[in-house]
Amino acid sequence: MAYKTSDLLKRSIQALENDEQIIFIEDICVEIGVSNKTFYSHKLHESNELKDLLLKNKQNIKRKLRKKWFDGNSQMLQLALYKLCANPNELAILNSTDTKDQDQNQTVSFEFTEVK
Repeated sequence: MAYKTSDLLKRSIQALENDEQIIFIEDICVEIGVSNKTFYSHKLHESNELKDLLLKNKQNIKRKLRKKWFDGNSQMLQLALYKLCANPNELAILNSTDTKDQDQNQTVSFEFTEVK
């Protein structure tokens, strides 16, 4: 079947605007009913508008997840959110159990326990 690139682009844009859960090119192909080969042969993957819409959808999903993490009660998700916000020193401490105090050349140990 012959497709017009402009029609495929228009349908792709509509799909991305109507469904913010579309974050991969393969999802666009399924939504507009074409094969990956057709999508790529029309060079739609090079469209800056599609790239921008995909990025926008990804950013919206990440923002919503971070809000859920912030509002939630899960310690694991709260820790994940803290790691996203941590500075390099805090992140190093969170990712290890031992670290050297560079000023005094002493080993400092951290023990993490579950708070109930």
